[in-house]
Amino acid sequence: METPKPKKKVLSQLNRLLFGLPHRIVSFLPIPYFQRTRAARRAAAATRRRQQSASSNDPQAAAARFLLSYEQLYGTEHPQFFLGTYSQALDVAKRELRYLFVILHSPDHDDTDVGFHRETLGSERLLTYLREKNFLVWAGDVRESESFLVSNVLLATRYPFTAIIAPQGSRMVVVDRIEGLVSPDALVGILTRQTARVDPVIQALRTDRYASHEQARQIREQQDLAYQASLRADQEKEAKAREERERIQREKDEEERLKRQEEERIEAKKKRKQALRESLPPEPAATEPELARIGIRLPSGSRIIRRFRASDKVEALYDFVESLDLDPIPIASDIVIAKSFPRKVLSDRYATMRESGLFPNETVVVEEDI
Repeated sequence: METPKPKKKVLSQLNRLLFGLPHRIVSFLPIPYFQRTRAARRAAAATRRRQQSASSNDPQAAAARFLLSYEQLYGTEHPQFFLGTYSQALDVAKRELRYLFVILHSPDHDDTDVGFHRETLGSERLLTYLREKNFLVWAGDVRESESFLVSNVLLATRYPFTAIIAPQGSRMVVVDRIEGLVSPDALVGILTRQTARVDPVIQALRTDRYASHEQARQIREQQDLAYQASLRADQEKEAKAREERERIQREKDEEERLKRQEEERIEAKKKRKQALRESLPPEPAATEPELARIGIRLPSGSRIIRRFRASDKVEALYDFVESLDLDPIPIASDIVIAKSFPRKVLSDRYATMRESGLFPNETVVVEEDI
């Protein structure tokens, strides 16, 4: 039984419904929505372009990309590439007095094939030679901006392109340029001939630099010695000054100590003199028996007579004399009492007047104990 065909009118309505629905949905969205969406897409695209531009203009990023791409295409057997800018490689080679081997690669040239990179640059003989001669190797893809500028500076016209750059005087100069394919043996031969020619120049630079460094080292050493000598002299001077200050301070402290001691001694003597005056027993009466009459010559030249009992100790004579004014003997000084003739110091203060020969009469002299 044959299925009835839909009528043209029904099909027309169905098409209008299906294809007109998106337009009706979009018509309900606000216009700023579309404007914001288009602005966001433009901003994202601009950001991607800036990032790509910055990445492509970053020499160190280009060096890293070159190494990654090189090893993916040709393997890991290759010279040790300097991971930095060409200017940095020049600075290192100049500072360390090393040869700089530059490799410029251009995939757009037919000669830049797998054979050169794997057979020539991956040659064990070339790698050994570069290591033994301590070459610094910088490589780049001329599609990168820095490598393209380097190719213009080095006047590269064919690729692969290599150049030998060496320090001469205060600058780096191009020693040789090799354009196009070259075998490992031929490249090593070129390197050998050029290094044999330039080695004496580099050796002379190293000798001059060593001499300059040695001279600078000696100057620094002399300056250090002079500084150390000056420092020691300053330290000794400071030590002497410190010792002098300490000596003066010690003398001052000692002077103050002696002064205090003298003041304390004077004060003690005054108190003792006052106590003796208050505590001395009265002079015995002239009518008492066994009296010792002693004439006492004072330091001032005056003379007094004092009676003591014959049994009194010599200490009583000292106490009596010390209670008197003994000028010009300083009050802080000690005294001695001596018989006048023959002179004999009365040193035994515990002896009696009789035992000391002061009974019945005697003359004594008061002196400063020196």
